[in-house]
Amino acid sequence: PQRTVIETDVELPRGWGATVPESAHEEGPEGAYTVSYRKDGAKVTARLELTLRGGTLQPAQYPAFREFLGRLDASLRRRVEARPFMQTAALDTN
Repeated sequence: PQRTVIETDVELPRGWGATVPESAHEEGPEGAYTVSYRKDGAKVTARLELTLRGGTLQPAQYPAFREFLGRLDASLRRRVEARPFMQTAALDTN
């Protein structure tokens, strides 16, 4: 099997917040993946753990492998949404 782990941290600017997607996980004959996100204060972490079982695919196995990769791709397309915190008129001193 081939295992890959990619983790990226992003520090949000002061006054910004983020909404992160739910984690996604799948395990099957083709392999396994976990895509996870977490927030810790102003830091957002995205992590991918991917294991491919390897070997040579038989033609009959290819459609299932392609579907597995499609679901992985869909999990990776989900976005972290960062935006500045709302400022109210009561807090505005100008």
